[in-house]
Amino acid sequence: MRGRSRGRPLPARGEAWEQARMRALVRDDLRCQHPGCDEMRLRWLEVHHRIPRAQGGTHDLDNLI
Repeated sequence: MRGRSRGRPLPARGEAWEQARMRALVRDDLRCQHPGCDEMRLRWLEVHHRIPRAQGGTHDLDNLI
């Protein structure tokens, strides 16, 4: 059931997104995952969906980078 959590779509932003974003940043040791990048400033780091939400991607940790 892609793009859904507990039977309903998640908002693009909000508490669920912020929690997922922080889990991804902690998992990645607060470092940019782009090859060749050594950025480590929390303020500038972005979290992206590997499979975009518009294409059924979720906020699951394995879909975030």
